[in-house]
Amino acid sequence: MGAGKTTYCRQRVEEMQRSGADVAGVLSPARFEAGVKTGIDVVDLRSGERRPLAHLRTVDEGGPGEGVYTRRWRFEPEALAWANQALAAATPCDLLVVDELGPLE
Repeated sequence: MGAGKTTYCRQRVEEMQRSGADVAGVLSPARFEAGVKTGIDVVDLRSGERRPLAHLRTVDEGGPGEGVYTRRWRFEPEALAWANQALAAATPCDLLVVDELGPLE
C-alpha cells in the first residue's frame, strides 16, 4: 500500500527485458489525478496493453452488488478476466510477474 511494489517490479521487468529475457505477466500500476490515487490499471507485460482494473468506490455505487469490491475499490470483472487470460498464456517465459495489490488495497 504505497510501498513501491509496482515500481520495484517495473524496474526489474525493464532490466530483464533489456537483457533479452522473455518477461510475461501483469503489473498493476496506480492511476493518479491531481496527486490523488483514483484508480488502478492492469498491464500485460508481453503486449504492453493496459486496461482499467479498479476505481475508487463512490457513495452512489452502494454495494456490494455485482462484481468485486473492497472497502475502497470497485474492480472491473472484464479486466480481471482479461488479466487472468494474460497470465494463463504467459508461460513459458524467463520471468513471470504477478504484481498483486497490497493487500487488495
